Amino acid sequence: GVLRNISRSLDKIEYPKDKKEYLSVCYSIPMWIIEMWSQQYGIERTEQILNSLYETNEYTTIRVDSNKMSPKQVIVEFEKENISVKQSELYGNALYIKGYDSLEKLKLFEDGIITVQDESSMLVGLTSGVKENDYVMDVCAAPGGKSIHISQLMNGTGRVQARDLTENKERLIKENISRMKIKNIETKVWDGTKEDKEAIGKADVVIADVPTWRNIPILRHWIELTKSVYINRENNREGVKSINKCAENIKEGQSMAIFPEGDLTWVKDPDALISEFRSGA
Repeated sequence: GVLRNISRSLDKIEYPKDKKEYLSVCYSIPMWIIEMWSQQYGIERTEQILNSLYETNEYTTIRVDSNKMSPKQVIVEFEKENISVKQSELYGNALYIKGYDSLEKLKLFEDGIITVQDESSMLVGLTSGVKENDYVMDVCAAPGGKSIHISQLMNGTGRVQARDLTENKERLIKENISRMKIKNIETKVWDGTKEDKEAIGKADVVIADVPTWRNIPILRHWIELTKSVYINRENNREGVKSINKCAENIKEGQSMAIFPEGDLTWVKDPDALISEFRSGA
């Protein structure tokens, strides 16, 4: 009832006269952020940034299992269904689609030829260096996109163990494995912060898309020793503190390398070419 009343009186709502207060109320952003951005970027640029937060991507990003069908063939099938499709410039097997009713009802999805996956997630498998017959362990695997991609990159050879914390997350992984008809992935419920003595030294590649490094003793100690800085994107205030810490490190003469989405390829190969950051990284 409250919402209906508001919707009928949108033209009568009175917003604050002060520009900064108006932006804070209109975009539901804390005043301290408005103050900080206004000081750094100016009020007009701040409003542009706030407006961009509400922009949505009308396309869905999918990945094609090119072992079953080529991206070109998939594009042709989509066009037959009058579904708008574009191919990614970053990765040939990544497509953007829109204009469909239900993803689950698409035959290409039902047959396991395509799956929804963000491009940054696809890059994990591409930069991991996996090869045929490797043993790969994904310790935070749900819903299984990276594990399945790596399995396909190994052409169904080797073994991938997809782990996650709960049985519900394991169920999500199994559902995608079944739909994509993958044979070389096994699942396991396991807390990635706990030591698994049976797994020590066995994996050729370990994928760890962890929620936070603070819960992993070895990684936490390494980050502190190297004066690396973790930016918590779930907490804006803590994120700003981290950025300030980066600035302090640079002033002390240290060099800083930025790894979007936890990509450490540059550490393994200083000459590696990393693509531009994805939006929001």
